[in-house]
Amino acid sequence: MNKEYQLGQLRRVIEDPDTSSGLYLIDTVLDDNEIEKYIKDLDGCAYLKISLLPSKDSSVFEMFVIGLSYKFDNQSLVEMVKLLLSDATQKRDNILLTILLDIMKNLIVRKTVIHIVGEKDLSSFIHEDLCKLKISLDYSSHPTIIINKPKHAIEINHDSNISRITLKKDNLMKKRTEKVHISYKHDDAHKDAIRAIINGLEENHIPYSIDEYDLQYRDNIDDYEKEIGSSDIVVMFVTSGYFKSIECMFEMTQIFKSGNINERVFPVVDMGEFERNDDSLKKIKFFWNNERNKKINDITQGISEPVTNGIKKIDGILNTIDDLWDFLCRYNSGNYEKLIENNAKLLIEEIKKYLYPELEPDTENFTPTTATMPTGTRVITQNGEKSLYIEKNSGNIIIN
Repeated sequence: MNKEYQLGQLRRVIEDPDTSSGLYLIDTVLDDNEIEKYIKDLDGCAYLKISLLPSKDSSVFEMFVIGLSYKFDNQSLVEMVKLLLSDATQKRDNILLTILLDIMKNLIVRKTVIHIVGEKDLSSFIHEDLCKLKISLDYSSHPTIIINKPKHAIEINHDSNISRITLKKDNLMKKRTEKVHISYKHDDAHKDAIRAIINGLEENHIPYSIDEYDLQYRDNIDDYEKEIGSSDIVVMFVTSGYFKSIECMFEMTQIFKSGNINERVFPVVDMGEFERNDDSLKKIKFFWNNERNKKINDITQGISEPVTNGIKKIDGILNTIDDLWDFLCRYNSGNYEKLIENNAKLLIEEIKKYLYPELEPDTENFTPTTATMPTGTRVITQNGEKSLYIEKNSGNIIIN
C-alpha cells in the first residue's frame, strides 16, 4: 500500500505544471526499476535513464554527460565525444559543457525525465558541476527534470542546486490532522446523505473540508477544487448530477491527476439514470462533447478567457472520464443506502481504517489464551424475588 501511495506522489511531482526544471533527490522506498517502469507508462513525458558507474579516471559529471549523449543518434555529438575522449585536447570542461548545452537546446523536444541510476547520485557531483548542470536546464525549451534516489547510507551535506522531495508517508500523528475532502454535487435529493456523512465525521472527530463551510467569500473556486483533487483522502459522492457539473467533473480530473485512487478515494455512488454500462458512458461523453461545441461557438462571438478555460476543463474531463468509469464499474462501491445509514457508519469505519491502521487487530498473529478464548453463553436465572445468579454458564430466565 505504501508503494502505491508513493507512486501516486511521484506522478504528482512529475505531472504538476508547477514542478520546474531542476535536480531532484527523491526519498522513497521504490527501487530504480519500479521508478523506471512507472514513469515510462506516464503520458506526456519522455524518459531517459543514465547509469553512473564508478570510475577512477572520469568525474561523475563527465560520466553523466557522455552517458546522456549516447541516448541520441546525433553525429555531431559522436564527434565531440570522440574529441573529448582523445588525449589531443586540454579543453575537456569546455567540450563537456558544449555537449550538454547542445543536448538541452536542440535534442530535448518535449517534457523529459532524466533518471540517474547506478552507484552514484547527484550528491556525488562537485558543487561547480552541479551549477553547470542546473544552468544547462535553462537552455531547454521544455521542462527537464533530473531525478535520483540517494545512494548514501549517511546524511550528506545539502547543496543548494538540489531539491529534495520525500515521497514517504508522514507519521500517523500528522496523518490524523489531515482533512477528509468531500467532492459532491449540490442537490436537495442528496442533502440528507451529505449531512449524514458530515455528522459521522464530526462524531468521530475526523477533520473534514466541504465547500459549504470552507470556500469563503472571494476565495478562488478553481484553487479549492485543486485542493480537493490533491487531498490525501476524498469522499467522492457520485450522483447523476455529478456527471453533468463542470465543477464536480473538474474536481474529478484533479483527483485522478494526483493518482493513488484505490487507496485515497472513498466512493459513495447513487448514479440514478446512469447504469454501469457502455451506453451510459456514451451518454456522458456525448453531453460533454456537446458542451465543448457550445463553448467553441461562443468563441466565434469573440475570444474570452473564461470560455477557453472552460474548454480546457472539458478536454480534461473527456480525457479522464474513461478512468472514472473504470473505477466506478470495476471496484465495489458498496450499497449506497447501507453506507450512509446511521450517520454513514460503514463509510466512516472504512475511513478510520485508512486513517488509523495501527488500530486494526493483528488477526494474523493472534493466538487465543485462556483469558481471550470465547466463553459459552451465560444464562441468568431469577426466581421470584430472589437475587440473580449465574450457574454453570447455562439456565433459563424465569420471572414469576
